[in-house]
Order: sequence, then structure tokens, then C-alpha cells
Amino acid sequence: MLGSAMNIAAFNVGIAVAPWVSGLVIDAGPGLPGIDWVGAAFALAAVASALLDRNLTHRHRLATPTPAPAVTEAPEPASTFR
Repeated sequence: MLGSAMNIAAFNVGIAVAPWVSGLVIDAGPGLPGIDWVGAAFALAAVASALLDRNLTHRHRLATPTPAPAVTEAPEPASTFR
């Protein structure tokens, strides 16, 4: 549940931050063409984040030992009748 909440929170942060940064860029001087660069920067950050996650997940899988296989045979049930 925490992962789902963080995912939605990240979307909401992106929805709030991207227009704010775009507004700052427009006010700074480049005008509307500057928004393209803001979008490209956010896209590059997203790709970099995905590649970092992939790398860290791969490293974690290599460092984590594989668990021993579970016992598949059930023990003999004790008889209650004698």
C-alpha cells in the first residue's frame, strides 16, 4: 500500500512542479519556447530515474541469496484410532 501511495504522490508532485517550473522559465526570459526545454529536462530525469532503479534492482538481486527450496512432502498424519 505504501508503494501505491508513493506512486500517486509522485504523480501529484509532477503535476504541481512541472507547471510551476515552466512558469519560472517563461518569466525568466526564454518565453514559451523555454517550455520545450523544461519538458525535455523532466523526461531526461524520468529516464535517468528508471535506469537507476533498474541498476539498483539488479544489484539487489545479485546480492540477495536464493532461498532454499521448500519441503514439498507432508509428514504422515498421526492416527487417532488404535
